[in-house]
Amino acid sequence: MKLISSVTILTLLLLTLPSCESAETPVEPSNPVELTDAGSSIADGLSEAGSDAGVQSPESPSITEPTPAGQPEERATPKPSLNLNLDLYEDNLTAWTKTRGSLDPEEEVVFYWHGHIFLDKDADPDGPAVSDFPGPIMRFEGFNIARFVPVAGGVRMISREIALYKNLQGEIIDCWYNGVLGTDSPAAVPVVHVLNDPVNFTVSGGNPNVMGDKVVWTLEVMLAYPNPLSPATYPLFSASNTYESAEMFNFYSNLADINDPEQDSIPVTISWSRVGQLLPWMRAGKTQGKLIYHTYGEKILDGFDGLPQHLQDYVMEHAPEYSHAPDYDTSPNTTSWRYFKQLIDSGEYDSSCQ
Repeated sequence: MKLISSVTILTLLLLTLPSCESAETPVEPSNPVELTDAGSSIADGLSEAGSDAGVQSPESPSITEPTPAGQPEERATPKPSLNLNLDLYEDNLTAWTKTRGSLDPEEEVVFYWHGHIFLDKDADPDGPAVSDFPGPIMRFEGFNIARFVPVAGGVRMISREIALYKNLQGEIIDCWYNGVLGTDSPAAVPVVHVLNDPVNFTVSGGNPNVMGDKVVWTLEVMLAYPNPLSPATYPLFSASNTYESAEMFNFYSNLADINDPEQDSIPVTISWSRVGQLLPWMRAGKTQGKLIYHTYGEKILDGFDGLPQHLQDYVMEHAPEYSHAPDYDTSPNTTSWRYFKQLIDSGEYDSSCQ
């Protein structure tokens, strides 16, 4: 059985809202100050402090030694800068592409995230007041691997992604007890991991917020549309006639990196939060409650080989094609709800679990 995703949009949404269903995954619906500059500043300061104290390096001329007549003082050559104006479309697209992806269409860009999933249940409005909030019910870890190809009207993101559900001890799980949700018929249910291919859409610019020498790119994706899994036909796997979710992304980068002409892809850190319905594989039907995802991560500059070893091992054993971005731009995008419907309709869904 092919594994799937519950968080397609986490990448889809990472940029510009595509025509697919969910941003579940950190979809499309983050840079430090250069150490060389900092190191030079510190060294210069120490040199000046030593000179003030009467200490001089034998290799260095005295700071009081005059410059030879007629010879101009040497000055550091300013580092080249793109001087991008993030308010202009073309500059914004360049900066956002360097942040979310790469200006090199052949480079495979990997974003990795991990965090926790919480269960949020409304308090009984007529019952006694409550003052506690339960801890997480599971962990969540995954990555998206993509290429970014220029097209008319922007840049096309061509990607696939995996995300794994784990117990609170950090172990990947394939069977989960849904009694924690308060279901009417608690049982052990098979886990369907996120395995989405393709996750493609067009990038047309980002929403930058400049804070000093940093840039925070924000993306909010609010979704509501007809649920592919209608409660009337799929009562165990559907919470509502309407699919609903909300996803919030932050990408953190440095202005210096964005304006560096020598970098096609720059260092980025991310945060991703999501509020959504109980997952189809949880077999909770219309059980009241929502899932809250709280994750963080980064762009892995070494690509797939830079991911945690256990994640690489899982991919190579279960879905080796996910070690690379797709070669072709195909459609439609895969989403958890549609894929789960296909599993049921085709008879491929196995409800047994041990």
